[in-house]
Amino acid sequence: MKNTIQKIALLITFTFSLLNVIAQDRNVAWVHGLDGDASSWQHYNQLFDKERKLNSLRTTYNTEKGITNSAKQVIKSMNIRYGNNANGANNSKNLGIGHSMGGLMLRDADRITANGTKKFGGYITVTSPNYGAPISNSLLDGSVEKAAQNACNKIADGPLAQAFSLPWGIISNLGTDFLCNKFIDNDLVQNLQGTPVTNEDLKIGSPTIDAINDYDTN
Repeated sequence: MKNTIQKIALLITFTFSLLNVIAQDRNVAWVHGLDGDASSWQHYNQLFDKERKLNSLRTTYNTEKGITNSAKQVIKSMNIRYGNNANGANNSKNLGIGHSMGGLMLRDADRITANGTKKFGGYITVTSPNYGAPISNSLLDGSVEKAAQNACNKIADGPLAQAFSLPWGIISNLGTDFLCNKFIDNDLVQNLQGTPVTNEDLKIGSPTIDAINDYDTN
C-alpha cells in the first residue's frame, strides 16, 4: 500500500512538472511604448525569466513613424528571432506584452500579418490607448499649445512683472511676445508626445485605431 501511494505521488509530481515546463516554454515579445527602448521592460523580463521558461524578445523600435510602421518592425524582429519553425514567429503559444503604444503595435502586428496568420496567441496591454489617446487629438488641434501659451502669459504677467516693477507692462509684453508666443509653438508641444505622424495614428477616430479595433471585432 505504501509503495502504491509513493508511486501515485511520484506520478502526480512528474505530471505536474511536465505540464509546468510545457506551459512555460513559449516565445514572449516585450514591446515598449512611445519613445521607449529595449531596457523599458528589462526589470520584469528578468523577473519572469527566473520563474518561467521563456524565449524572450526585447528590442528597440522607432515609434516616430506611426503605429503600423512600428508593428512591421515587431514582425520583422520576431521573424528574425524565432524563425518560421513549429515553435516560431507564427505560433498560438506566442505572447506579446506591450506598454502604451506598444500594445497597439502588438495588435496591429496581428492585423497586418500576411494571409491573416496571427503572430500571437494572446497579448497583454498595459495602459494602452486601445480606442485612441485624447491627448493626441488635443495636440493636433492646438489645444495643448494654447494652454501652454496661456500659462506662460500668466506667469509673465504676474511674478516676472512684479519682480522688476517696470512701467507699461514691458516685462509682461516681452514675456508674452518673445517667450510664450515665439518659443511655445505646436511643433515644440507635439514633440513632447511624439511626432505629428504618430499623433495622427494615436488620436481617437484615426483610421489606424479604427482598423485595429475592426480587425479584433471581426
